[in-house]
Amino acid sequence: MALGARRMDVLKLVMRQVLVLLSAGVLVDGAGFLMLSPVLSGLLFGVTPTDPITYAVVCVSVLFVGLAAASIPAYRAAKSIR
Repeated sequence: MALGARRMDVLKLVMRQVLVLLSAGVLVDGAGFLMLSPVLSGLLFGVTPTDPITYAVVCVSVLFVGLAAASIPAYRAAKSIR
């Protein structure tokens, strides 16, 4: 910020870092879900343990909520630049 970064640059930087972390988390959790799906099959009703639509909806939801949660601090960081 002291070196002349614009507000949009700071916002993009913060959101890019959050997106990288969220993507890594979704990939690791997705692999974990697939490995644990036989164990959890007794808890699922009306859904197969490897239902791709359910996995896709959960992954997109986690990404959306994570980006929405990160947008407030990112906006505040960009706003503090004068």
